[in-house]
Amino acid sequence: MSRKNVDSYFQHSFSLHDQIRKELSTYREKTVEIDGSVTYKVVNDPYFLVNDHWDIRYIGNINNFKDQLERYYYRKNIIRFEIDNPQVNIELKYLWYKRLFKDEWSLSVYGIIKM
Repeated sequence: MSRKNVDSYFQHSFSLHDQIRKELSTYREKTVEIDGSVTYKVVNDPYFLVNDHWDIRYIGNINNFKDQLERYYYRKNIIRFEIDNPQVNIELKYLWYKRLFKDEWSLSVYGIIKM
C-alpha cells in the first residue's frame, strides 16, 4: 500500500468514527399511532455513545422496544462493550445500535447469546 493510500485510509477511518459517534449520540424513536400510522422523532441522547454498559431496561423505555421489554425474561440486563481497543469497541456498539434500531435484532437476541 502506497503512502498516499495509507493516508487516505486513515483519513477515511477517522471520519468514519466521527460519523459513528454522531449517530450514537441520537436515535430515531418510532411511535405507532392508534390509526396504525407510524411517526418518527429524532432524540438527542448520547446514552449509546458514552456508556459501555447498556441497560436493557433503559433501552426498553424507548418506544421502539417497549413491547420487547415486556416479553424480556432473561436474567442478563446489561449489554457490555469492554473491548480494549476503543475503535473496535465503538464499532461493536454501532453494530448493535444499527441492528436494534433497524428491527433486525430484538432485545432477546442479547438474552439468548453467550457473551
